[in-house]
Amino acid sequence: MRKIITPLLLAVIAILAVAMIYQNRVMTELVERAGSDDEIVRVYVGLSSAKLSAEFRLEDVEKIVGSRFDGAAIVASHGLYKGVSEESLIINLINCCSWKVPKAEFRQNVEGLAVELRERLGQETVLVEQLSYGNIGAQEF
Repeated sequence: MRKIITPLLLAVIAILAVAMIYQNRVMTELVERAGSDDEIVRVYVGLSSAKLSAEFRLEDVEKIVGSRFDGAAIVASHGLYKGVSEESLIINLINCCSWKVPKAEFRQNVEGLAVELRERLGQETVLVEQLSYGNIGAQEF
C-alpha cells in the first residue's frame, strides 16, 4: 500500500506545482497589462526666485496645481540649486485607477503645469520626473 501512495502523492504535488506556475504566469501578464499605462510624475520646483526677487508659499503652488489636477500630493523639501540652499516642493501626480485620464491629456496637463510653475514662480527650470511601467525619465521645462 505504501508503494502506491508515494507515486500518487508525487503526482498530486507535480500537478499542483504546474497549476501554481501557470496561475503565476497568467497573473503576471494581467498585472503587466493593467499597469502598463499608469504613470507617476514628480515635479520639483523651488519656492524662491532670484529672477523675481520673491519667495513663494505652498498656497501659491496649490492654486496652480489645483487649476490643472483634481488631486496631488505636495511634499515640502529642502533642496540645492547651483550650490544654493532653498526651500522647495515635490509635487506627486498619479494617473491611474478611477481618476485616470487618457495618457496624452495627462502629459499635456503635466507639461502645462511645469511651464506655468516656471513662469509664475520665476524659476530658471522645473524638473519633471516620469515613472511608468518599465520606463523612467526626466525632463526640464
